[in-house]
Amino acid sequence: MEGLIGIIGGGVFFLSWLIQSYETKKSNKVIFSKKFFITRIIASLILLTEAVRVQSAGFFLLYIATIAMMGYNLIKIKGKTKII
Repeated sequence: MEGLIGIIGGGVFFLSWLIQSYETKKSNKVIFSKKFFITRIIASLILLTEAVRVQSAGFFLLYIATIAMMGYNLIKIKGKTKII
């Protein structure tokens, strides 16, 4: 089925928001945890694969940038805040 990779990637990307919402509700404060950023990286890798499949330079660059930003956030929270 054409586009299945994109659907899966979009689902994983949405899952990251469910994780963030659950952790925020559980702690009564806004939480962006290691799980959130890792889920975003996984989703972006899946969507990057789809960008290559459909030969979209714009989406390719978008997901490369997203992966870089999520990696940066993981590095920043590792040394400065408690990782949940």
